[in-house]
Amino acid sequence: MPEIETARLLLRPYTPQDLDELAFILSNPAVMRYSPRGTIPKDQVKEVTQEILQFFIKHWQQHFTNLNWGNYA
Repeated sequence: MPEIETARLLLRPYTPQDLDELAFILSNPAVMRYSPRGTIPKDQVKEVTQEILQFFIKHWQQHFTNLNWGNYA
């Protein structure tokens, strides 16, 4: 899986190890304000984030392999 790195930025595919950091980001109401999913209830953050993370990883595996594109962390 390719990575793109500059002096200030690293783009890489999502991994299962991103769960805690992604949950922290997605639990912020300001981040989710314009998301179609809306704000995630605090008691569901880990569960919902796990579903989103699995989608990102599966999406990468399906689309990058065939089309050379996907979501980056």
